[in-house]
Amino acid sequence: MRASRRLLAVLLLVLSLIGPALGHLDRDRDGDGVRDVFDRCPSVGDQGWGVDPSGCPIDPPGDSDGDGYTDDVDACPNEGDQGYGVDGMGCPIPYVPVDSDGDGYPDDVDACPDRGEEGYGVDPEGCPNPPVPQDSDFDGITDDVDACPFEGDQGYGVDDVGCPIIPPGDWDDDGYTDDVDACPFDGDQGYGVDSSGCPIPYVPVDSDGDGYTDDIDACPDRGEEGYGVDAEGCPNPPVPQDSDIDGITDDVDACPFEGDQGYGVDDVGCPIIPPADSDSDGYTDDIDACPFEGDQGYGVDSTGCPVPYVPVDSDGDGYTDDIDACPDRGEEGYGVDDTGCPNAPAPQDSDLDGYTDDLDACPFEGDQGYGVDDVGCPIVFEDALVVQP
Repeated sequence: MRASRRLLAVLLLVLSLIGPALGHLDRDRDGDGVRDVFDRCPSVGDQGWGVDPSGCPIDPPGDSDGDGYTDDVDACPNEGDQGYGVDGMGCPIPYVPVDSDGDGYPDDVDACPDRGEEGYGVDPEGCPNPPVPQDSDFDGITDDVDACPFEGDQGYGVDDVGCPIIPPGDWDDDGYTDDVDACPFDGDQGYGVDSSGCPIPYVPVDSDGDGYTDDIDACPDRGEEGYGVDAEGCPNPPVPQDSDIDGITDDVDACPFEGDQGYGVDDVGCPIIPPADSDSDGYTDDIDACPFEGDQGYGVDSTGCPVPYVPVDSDGDGYTDDIDACPDRGEEGYGVDDTGCPNAPAPQDSDLDGYTDDLDACPFEGDQGYGVDDVGCPIVFEDALVVQP
C-alpha cells in the first residue's frame, strides 16, 4: 500500500514537470489552424488567401497590368488601362474621340475645344475664324478703317477715309450748285432762273393772257374769248363753233362732236376710221409686219412682231430659271449639279497628303519627305530605308 502511494506520488511529480511542455504541443499562435509544432510560419497566419499545408500564407494572385483586376479574373491581364479606363473584364476601354464644340476637330487636336464655328468657319487648329469686316454704309470701305462707318455716299462719293464728299454749295439758293451756276451770286430775281443758273429778266405783265402785254393791250382785262384777239389785244367777236375742233365748224360738220380720232376727218367733218389692229399689239394692220401674231408675253418689236422668249438665268449658273431647281443659288465654289443646285463643299485635306481629313488618321502631319502610309500618316525615315542584300 505504501509502495502504491509512492508510485502515485512519483507519477504526479512527473506529470507536474512535463505537463506544461505537453501544453505547447497544442499552441497555434497565428490562428491559421496549423499547430505551431508543425507550422513553418508560426507567426504569419492567413493573409486572405488561406495557408498551405506547412502553415505559411498563400500569396494572392498577381495584377500584372495594374488595372485592379487580378490576373486570375482579368481577360486582358497584360494590357491594363490605356488612358480611358478598363471594362468589367479588365480589358482597356478603346479611345473614342470627343468633339465638345462640334467643329469637326476632336478635343485632343483642337486648340480651342470649347469654341466651335462662330459663323465664319474654323482654322486648321480648330479655332473659330474672326468675323469678316462689316461695311455698314455700303461705301466700299469696311467699318474697321472707315472714319464715317454709318454715313456712306451722299451722292458725291466718299473720300479715302470713307466719309461722304460734301456737295458744292449753292450760294444764291437757286437750285444750281456753285460749280455749275453761271451766276452763282445772283439767284432768282423774282422771275426764276434759266438753265445756266442766271436770273430770268423781267417780262412785262399780260394780265389777260392774250399774248399782248398790258402796256400795249387796248383791252388788258379782256383776253381771248374763244375767237382770238385782234391786233390791239381785244377779243374777236364770236364765229361759228367747232365743238370737236376738227377744223370744220358745227354748222357744216356732219359729226360736230366726234372730231379727229387720230386719222383725220373726211370732207363732211366725220372721223376717218383707223385701220384695224387684229392682234391688239398697238400696231395697226397697215403697218404691222405680223398683224395676226401680237404680244406672246415678251412684248413686240418696232415692226409689230412678237419679241421671242429669252430664257432668264437669275443665279448665273448656266441653268435657266425654268429648269433650275435652285434658281436663286448659283455656283458656290464647287460647281453645280445637273438640277442647277450648288454642289456641297469637298472634304478638306488639311495636310495636303492626298487623304481627306475625314479618312486621314494624321490629318495635320502630311508627307515629311518619305510619303504617307495607307491611313494618311507620314512614313518615318527608318521605315523608308531599303536594306541592300
